[in-house]
Amino acid sequence: MSTPRNQRPEAPPNSAARQPAAPLVTARDLAAVLGVTTDTIRGWARTGRIPCLRVGQKTLRFDREAVLAAIRDGGAAEGGAA
Repeated sequence: MSTPRNQRPEAPPNSAARQPAAPLVTARDLAAVLGVTTDTIRGWARTGRIPCLRVGQKTLRFDREAVLAAIRDGGAAEGGAA
């Protein structure tokens, strides 16, 4: 038996179990949450203290939960410039 041409094949069973991706935040949003400046956020990202995603030549986005976990695990010192 073959699938008629106008029907889509069924999705794999594990595709329904995927969690939606966490929304990404800007350096400004993250700085407000952490109580630091955007320059501090960019510095931490540049040195690898916090994870970031580069979405353009100069545009960074951050997964808020991943950054908080990195800080909690000792990735960045509290306050101050890096």
